[in-house]
Amino acid sequence: MFVIIAEDRRRLVRDDRLDPRTKLTLLLRGTLSCIFLSHMEQPDDASTTTSNDDKTEDFGDNPTRDTLADGLLGLLRPTIEQLDDRVKATRISQIELKQHLDTLAEELKQVAEQQTCPLDLEKYVRKLTEAKAKITVVGNILQSSQDRLIKLTQQINKEQNRRKALIEPSPSITPSSTPLEPALPTN
Repeated sequence: MFVIIAEDRRRLVRDDRLDPRTKLTLLLRGTLSCIFLSHMEQPDDASTTTSNDDKTEDFGDNPTRDTLADGLLGLLRPTIEQLDDRVKATRISQIELKQHLDTLAEELKQVAEQQTCPLDLEKYVRKLTEAKAKITVVGNILQSSQDRLIKLTQQINKEQNRRKALIEPSPSITPSSTPLEPALPTN
């Protein structure tokens, strides 16, 4: 029973022929039907429990369910109507904006057609764009060359420091000095 109701509700939501208010009313009634059915399927005391078939026969015209649905719909209706009105107003303003943009585009086309430039600047713009691209390429090449030079300089400095360390003796303790006496600097 629940599967059938859930499938019916999904079909209702997808049905474009119904207006949103009717969909909401039917969905609320369907939701309340599910709640009512789940309540009916819960076991009661043994004395009050009857078969589900007897309860579902009374389900068709349940005034409590209809009253609850109407109450919920009454609570939600102003908000839904306000939202619906705002959506309509937004659509209208979007249509007006589209019309204004279309007329503006037409006017701009007319202005562009009327104002012909005596010089053909298209060639010069293309040349400038090509020159800019070439300058960018050269700049990238120079940057990568500079990065390589910096790395090479760092490697050369490391190698020089390593060679100096191998050639020059390190200031260690000389045999003439004792560990308690500092070594005298030689001039």
